[in-house]
Amino acid sequence: MRIGSQVEIGFMPEAAVADKKTTSSARNPEEARLLSACQGFEAIILRQLLAAARPVDDGDGIFGRSFAREMYESMQDDVMAAKMARSGGIGLAETLYRQLSAPPAAAEGAKLDGVA
Repeated sequence: MRIGSQVEIGFMPEAAVADKKTTSSARNPEEARLLSACQGFEAIILRQLLAAARPVDDGDGIFGRSFAREMYESMQDDVMAAKMARSGGIGLAETLYRQLSAPPAAAEGAKLDGVA
C-alpha cells in the first residue's frame, strides 16, 4: 500500500522491487525477478536485525508500551529494511544474485576444483 507519493507501508513483494539503477544490470525479466527476490530476502534479514537492535522498553516511560507503538515500529522496520536492501544494504542480495545467476557449468566447475 502506498500513502502519498513517497512512503511505502508494509512489506509486500511489490515493495521489494529494485531501483532503476539496479534493474538496469539485469538483462531480462527473469534476472530482474531473481534480483528482486534476493533483495526481498535481504530485507527480511535486515528487518530482523533492526527489530533485535531496538532497545527493550519495560513500558514505564511517558507513553508506555502499546499496540499502536509496536505496530508503528514494525512498519518503520519494514520500510527501512526494504529501502536498505534496494540501496545495497549489507551486500547479501548482491552476493546471492551473483551466486544464483552464475551459469551451471561454472558453478559445477568450481565445485569440482574445490574437491580435487
